[in-house]
Amino acid sequence: GIQRETSKAVWEGDKLVIATLHETLSPDTGKPMTVEVRRTLEAVRSPDQALEAHQARLAVKRLRYLLESLGTRFRGGPHAVSRLASVQDALGMLHDRHLLLERVHHDALEVPAPPPGRPTRRAYTSLHAAVHRSVVSEFGRAVRLCRGRGTAAALRTVERIASALTGEPVPTPLADASL
Repeated sequence: GIQRETSKAVWEGDKLVIATLHETLSPDTGKPMTVEVRRTLEAVRSPDQALEAHQARLAVKRLRYLLESLGTRFRGGPHAVSRLASVQDALGMLHDRHLLLERVHHDALEVPAPPPGRPTRRAYTSLHAAVHRSVVSEFGRAVRLCRGRGTAAALRTVERIASALTGEPVPTPLADASL
């Protein structure tokens, strides 16, 4: 898991951190982490894909935490960390909205005949519609950030740093525009 890799990297030094970025495989798929981040970001295609958005957030989080241990020592590293943090935050906000939407939906189903002073099914339906609009809006913001040039550049920076320190070329996708 990420905790073991991070503590191992801190214990053994920066070269291992970069090797981890470059060589350590995602625990979910066995692919290099930047490949996994790209794959999970591309999988988020609609506002209703709560699981896919959450998986993308976790992949970005793992990569960000590994990269953070490099600090400001490498050109582009701090900017890449910042961008990954922004992507993680946007996907986290989307996840929070998904959880709220699920809760409102669940609560609405539990309201057959509410006692006086309790919200009615109609109130829950209105609330559900408002929260769903908020999910759609947050999805748009997250997708613009995830698929933006800055995120593609951040992932290329991670690959460049890994390649420079390990001496091994990192295969990059043919086009980052697909993010």
